[in-house]
Amino acid sequence: MAETSIDWWMSEASSLQMPKREIADYVESQGFLVPKRFDTLDEALDVVRAGSEIVIRSEHRDEYDGPSGLMSSYRVGPETLNDGRRILQKFGELDIHEEIHLSHDRGAVSGSGSKGPGYLEVEDAVLGVILDVPTDLTIGRLKTMNGQRFPLKRYAELIRRPVADIMDETQYSFWQYIEGSNVTVTADSAIDDRYHVLANAPAKGAPRSHSWQITNENGHPTAGIEDDEMLTSEVTAKVIQAYEAIRNMPNFAPEHCPIMELQMDTEGRIWFLQYHRARDFQAARDALNPTDFPDNQGWQQVEAVRGAIDSPITLQTALWYPDYYGSRRSRYQLPEAEDASTDWHWDWALTEVLARRRLGYIAQSSRHNIYDGLAAAHDRRSKWFKPVVAVACNDRGLEKLIPETVKKEVQEAVFRGKILAKVVIDLAADGNNGYIRLNPDSEQPVYAL
Repeated sequence: MAETSIDWWMSEASSLQMPKREIADYVESQGFLVPKRFDTLDEALDVVRAGSEIVIRSEHRDEYDGPSGLMSSYRVGPETLNDGRRILQKFGELDIHEEIHLSHDRGAVSGSGSKGPGYLEVEDAVLGVILDVPTDLTIGRLKTMNGQRFPLKRYAELIRRPVADIMDETQYSFWQYIEGSNVTVTADSAIDDRYHVLANAPAKGAPRSHSWQITNENGHPTAGIEDDEMLTSEVTAKVIQAYEAIRNMPNFAPEHCPIMELQMDTEGRIWFLQYHRARDFQAARDALNPTDFPDNQGWQQVEAVRGAIDSPITLQTALWYPDYYGSRRSRYQLPEAEDASTDWHWDWALTEVLARRRLGYIAQSSRHNIYDGLAAAHDRRSKWFKPVVAVACNDRGLEKLIPETVKKEVQEAVFRGKILAKVVIDLAADGNNGYIRLNPDSEQPVYAL
């Protein structure tokens, strides 16, 4: 497994507790635009009372160099208050505290036969009365909601810590909301002067709700949305310039390729929001020669590549995982390092824990669908940007690669036997092109005991 750099925030010089807030303070001190942070929720709510919006953001020390997106952040403004009022009118008098505990057993939104609100409706109720209750009560309610949602509970199970301990360590920061387009930039980890740019939630009137480009620093794309009016060459060049300026600040490791979230306001100004660690830059070496990967030896060219490896490598690749790490029936142990995964599951906490531990991620999807999902925030950015290398095999690539008999044997072992069965795949990738095949010399599948 390739090592990654250590920056100031990970060293003994730092006791990082609120990564979003503390890093934002630092970036602002270096002369960059950052939304205003409020010291208390009471102070932030004065902005809401004046008719503007704030964001309540979760803060935990693990989020900088570890799993991200397992807890919710909350945008609060006049529309939030109106949504809360509608929920209270719909369900009448609610004991919000009781409904918080009941809602996790319901769907996101209550159906026709439900006896109470779903968890998103309870969230609306909590935020809808935020001006009318003590702020410490609101914070307690937000922690309770986050702590009983599956991603955080699952994360706690995976790392063998009580949820209550994680929530005790969790804090919240309070930010001014900046109207505009949310933009995420990641430098390619193998090809110099290549950037992956994702955008969503544009200002009103924009022609698309989300967009993406793979581009150089001057905003000249090699892939992306054609005739893109959202991520024009001028916009992408501007956000990449901001990304590079922040990436090279003294407290960060310049060789690192972070996943950085920015906001472009309606006047075209760039604001820093957050920095997540991904991978260090390791330049691709020699380009792959297609004649070394003939079809008659089982090789199949992939559709998209992010990252590179020095030479073809054999990877034990997980398709699915046993249901519960803590189950007495499960023999699966969370690994310190993982060869590769297809992530054919909905256990996003597991994905977040393992993404940086992986050599490879192998997606059964087209490049367009992957990046469209990342831009729209329907898919996890960690699984594409945090492994050493990630490849996309197009929509039916893995079905052609893995025999149905092998797939059924894997399913039987994982879902009934509660043990981890993997397929053995050969992978080659040079940052631009890649090839995969089912390893011809291995018995398929293999079992991790």
